[in-house]
Amino acid sequence: MAKKKNRIPNIYAYLLIKFLLAFFALLVAQAVFVIVNMDMCHVETSHDWWRLIWGNVVFGLATVSTAFLPYFVLMLIPTELRWKRWYRVICEIIYYAVLLLMIVPAFCDAIYYQHTLRLLSADIFHYLTVGGQMGTLTWMFLTDFWPVTLTGVVLLIVDLIIGVRMKLPERDSWRNHTANDWVGFAVCMILLAIMVRGGFGRYCLQLSDAAKYAEPKNTVLVSNSLYSVIRTMWTDELPKEDIMDRNEAMHHFSTDFRKTPIDSTLGCDGWRPGAGRYVSRVYAGDTLLSETERQKNVVVIVLESFSQEYMGCYGAEKSYTPFLDSLAKVCYLYNGRSNGKKSIEGIAAITGSIPTLTYTAYTLSDYYDSTAATLPSILHRHGYNTAFYHGTYNGVMNFDSYCRHAGFDNYYGKDEYMAEGIGSDADYDGAWGIFDEPFLRYTNGKMSATKEPFFSMIFTVTSHHPFPVPEQYKDVFKAAKGESPLLKCIRYTDYSLGQFFKAASKEEWFKNTLFVIMADHPGYVLSKPFSTLSGLYRIPVMIYDPSREFGQKSERIVQQPDVMPTILDYLGYKDRCVCFGSSVFRDEDGYQVAFGNGYYQLNTCDTVTATICGRYEEGREEDLNFLKAYLKQYRDVLKDRERAEK
Repeated sequence: MAKKKNRIPNIYAYLLIKFLLAFFALLVAQAVFVIVNMDMCHVETSHDWWRLIWGNVVFGLATVSTAFLPYFVLMLIPTELRWKRWYRVICEIIYYAVLLLMIVPAFCDAIYYQHTLRLLSADIFHYLTVGGQMGTLTWMFLTDFWPVTLTGVVLLIVDLIIGVRMKLPERDSWRNHTANDWVGFAVCMILLAIMVRGGFGRYCLQLSDAAKYAEPKNTVLVSNSLYSVIRTMWTDELPKEDIMDRNEAMHHFSTDFRKTPIDSTLGCDGWRPGAGRYVSRVYAGDTLLSETERQKNVVVIVLESFSQEYMGCYGAEKSYTPFLDSLAKVCYLYNGRSNGKKSIEGIAAITGSIPTLTYTAYTLSDYYDSTAATLPSILHRHGYNTAFYHGTYNGVMNFDSYCRHAGFDNYYGKDEYMAEGIGSDADYDGAWGIFDEPFLRYTNGKMSATKEPFFSMIFTVTSHHPFPVPEQYKDVFKAAKGESPLLKCIRYTDYSLGQFFKAASKEEWFKNTLFVIMADHPGYVLSKPFSTLSGLYRIPVMIYDPSREFGQKSERIVQQPDVMPTILDYLGYKDRCVCFGSSVFRDEDGYQVAFGNGYYQLNTCDTVTATICGRYEEGREEDLNFLKAYLKQYRDVLKDRERAEK
């Protein structure tokens, strides 16, 4: 009988080809990721490239071995079932389902990484439940980035065609292969176990081991999305418990807003790593204001996807924010930093003075404590009427639920806006929510009707993908040839802010109000200086009091957790609370702590001074000690909150 076409000699050769097909598909997906994100990651030398390629091989083998382990076990376990057609069909369904789960996240990350600076992780399951209109938005992403989508579809089709054409030979039922089958099964399982572990090393392969093959900023080019999801599903996301002794950590950093953070036994007025002083003997509750000025209204405006790179007041050659540039002349202008690249992380950092230093956003994690003191809850205790204004549909990112727990008295979103009958369908952008100009007008009216003192937090919407502007402004705010479509929305939002302040300045409450203007995270990177680890998080931070013309620009780094202690300091409130930031009015230089793709970084004096990525550490001892102390305190606080919630 003639040998049938495409028959594979034996099951081991068949499974080896299936393994290599999956491995090749993953490498292609990684190559697409590198090409799309090369502007975000800088590989300098050929030696660095070879290290990166070898790292991809190690992580790729580990990923395929881990993800396809159920398939290989089912196909190799010595049983006659595996030679039956129905059994093989089930196994092949499992194979292609896993292949789909491996390829789709990889291609999604090729697009999405520039927004988050992290690969997908287990927190994707949280976001799928709080993302709102995910179907509509996903389709927009797929069509807008169609070259990446098309590449992924072609790769899957090619793998499917090759896999389906391969056939296993029939086994003679009378022949006894039990002993050989068990030996083959054992050998294959040992080989898979070695690849799952990442080799013969003492420790099993971790996400942080990518630092062996690339600098921390480039580790994302080594690991991959599926491995990231798998490794973060059952691991403790918090910094390691033994990163530093608890008592030693308290010498370097304190989260107590009212407590002097430096122990007197240290014999110095603060500790100075590099040029920055992170703690001092000044009490966080010290205030600049007199007793009668304490109950000022407070308005925090959070701008969607604004970066210093777009603003003339921060030295941009081409400015897209003429109104904010003019306002900066009478503000305190600071060198702002976000602590993450997701809106849900930024809002919690601002209102609760706690950054997200894990893959899962703090407000969606098991460590979230709804009873912890926040800026709105503290101000509410002092007689403030508190409200959160966000023009998107209710439920997105769980903002409305978080606001209720955080102490906001009222939440105003798209649902409330439309229910009051003051707008029209033309005010809706078709994707996220109400355009900024009409919603800011609505917000101004609501605040004017609110009894003073009030605390309002306003979060804009329009400068978000897919970057629409109202029909009447399409000829006014247009992206120039070759420009990111985000920039036309930046100009529109800046214009909307100008209209808002013009109207608000006529209200009685305006002069007695403190404004803090900042961003949730930066938008697209336009130039190389903003693609570095220190540049990727640069956001505007402006403090404006109409009763005082500050007109000062400071190079002090201000991170999002600094906002809560700054406002409490400015108002003179000394409520005891946990803060992972400090008031900008204290006599010290600022800093930023951020969590990237498996690494932690300390940024001060406009450069990264310390990095910790698993067992890899880089930086001066003083800087590393402070970063470790910050992370240790972070772990302890969140563990305490987890116990409190239970």
